[in-house]
Amino acid sequence: MSQSDLKKIHLVGTDHEAQWDIRDIKATKLYARLAIKIKESKIDLIGEEFFEGLLLKQPIKVEETTAQRISNKYNVKHAFCEPDENTRKELGVLTQKLHRKKFGTRSAIEGTNEHAIRKEFEKSFWPIKEGYWLNQINKTNCKNIIFICGASHLKSFGDLLTGNGYAVTVDEL
Repeated sequence: MSQSDLKKIHLVGTDHEAQWDIRDIKATKLYARLAIKIKESKIDLIGEEFFEGLLLKQPIKVEETTAQRISNKYNVKHAFCEPDENTRKELGVLTQKLHRKKFGTRSAIEGTNEHAIRKEFEKSFWPIKEGYWLNQINKTNCKNIIFICGASHLKSFGDLLTGNGYAVTVDEL
């Protein structure tokens, strides 16, 4: 494989609030880290574990994600790579609504036993979700990518990317 054919992806693992809540210090750190990486490398895509409909579901008014803001500033292509609610159903991945129904509303409260059980159950869907992310990334035909996801996905998604011909670097916020 020639140097020009090499596909590179820089994984950035973070807390999901950093992706959308501009009031959160983690969002500021994420923005700064992305700016540095864009300046250091010729990034042609910023993808993220997020879908556009999630912007409407946040507790504050959110018009764009941190990744969208930095993409717009530096004129870098942006892609939402998380399956939306309808696609999740098609893939057989439980939606948040079905998670609450299956595990109860307490499962949304971090630190509860119900939350821990739900989180463990959700991991069984990671291969499907991460495979979907990979397909979304591949559709772009971009070769120098930043991908933002929950920090707990760094190992499994990094392994999937490596197995599919990507040179992977990892950064956890």
